[in-house]
Amino acid sequence: MFSQQERQRKKKRELNPAWRGVGCLMVVVIGALAWYFAGWFLTANSINQWVFLPREAINPPGLPAFFGGGMLVRIIMTILAMLLSFTIINFIYAVALPLKPGETDVPPLKRDRRRRSSRR
Repeated sequence: MFSQQERQRKKKRELNPAWRGVGCLMVVVIGALAWYFAGWFLTANSINQWVFLPREAINPPGLPAFFGGGMLVRIIMTILAMLLSFTIINFIYAVALPLKPGETDVPPLKRDRRRRSSRR
């Protein structure tokens, strides 16, 4: 009896391998979209001047030439766009599919609605 319940519990916990592929695909797609968004934003920002970026941020002194030409700013913008995207996706997922307490979770405390008398 116990071993059967244990097998059922393990089967419930196993994740379908297809979901790993979906997660990997999301990381790649969101990363690529964030990279292109960062490029678009930096190009549009140089025309419209939404955010002031000093020359030292675009061409930092003392770093290899690879980071010149706005590459460091684009990498930072890509990371920020990815964080924002994953935050929005996680929030939507949490609202749409909230976690339900399992059999090993403690039930919420039941409290009375009446107030305690204040001690002075």
